[in-house]
Amino acid sequence: MDLIIPPKMYMNYGYDGLLWKASKVLPKDIVRLDLNSMKFIRPEAIILLIILSAELFNRVTEPVEWINIDNEVLLYLDRMEIGNLDFIRLPPIRKQFRWKKADKASINLTELHIVKRPKDCEDVMKRTKEMIIKWFPDKVGEDYCRLIPTLITEIAGNSLEHSADSCGGICYFVAQKYVTTKATQIVVAFGDPGMGIQNSLKKSNSWIAKDDLYAIKKAFNEGASCRSDRSGGLGFQQVKSVLQKYGGEVIIRSGKGVLTYNPKDSTKTKSFRESLSGTQTAFIL
Repeated sequence: MDLIIPPKMYMNYGYDGLLWKASKVLPKDIVRLDLNSMKFIRPEAIILLIILSAELFNRVTEPVEWINIDNEVLLYLDRMEIGNLDFIRLPPIRKQFRWKKADKASINLTELHIVKRPKDCEDVMKRTKEMIIKWFPDKVGEDYCRLIPTLITEIAGNSLEHSADSCGGICYFVAQKYVTTKATQIVVAFGDPGMGIQNSLKKSNSWIAKDDLYAIKKAFNEGASCRSDRSGGLGFQQVKSVLQKYGGEVIIRSGKGVLTYNPKDSTKTKSFRESLSGTQTAFIL
């Protein structure tokens, strides 16, 4: 079965039709994700496609092929090392497209990080700090270089906790720098294929986990934690604090709910028909 990927895909836009089609995949199907319409892909879309491919792989037990990929997009995926995942099969890159531009551009994005244990969080923190110093050598102080990697570690740790019961605990992470005429931005994206925020909170807070969107609000606004001793829950609280200080935006989706927060605007929420596996988070700094 071929699943057509829309030209633009975000956690709060363009993804639900794909999820509906993916729900029709049968265990005997050969699955291919057709990226022909995508000429530009952001980190959060990468995470979404990785999580979807992992879910489909578990259903059909064969690697999911990504086909009809634009050469620029394929180079982007290659620099992120997406092809190292055993449940995804990418087409080979033709030699004439392996130019110096690929090496130069790689300093603007991280490779894919797979977090399975606390030690992996430390590696992600170290790598992210290195990249931030390279991205903002003259503009970012020590405080910023310390806050952002710590923040990323908190979110990765949350993802491990949310996914532990269903898939052994795993989180995927990528980040990229975007330079425009107005500003330089960092886009950071996380994803885990686990139980989601609602089911995670049910462990100790069943009364506040009545649906996905309500659970996301509680986790983000009040730091609700899945731990019985009420510790934890600091990841999203730190995201909010950093955005208030430095500006930016965060999007959190789990199950059928999505929350978008920007300190310059009102918090936006929405519920969807289709349920997303696990929890995905993207923030723009």
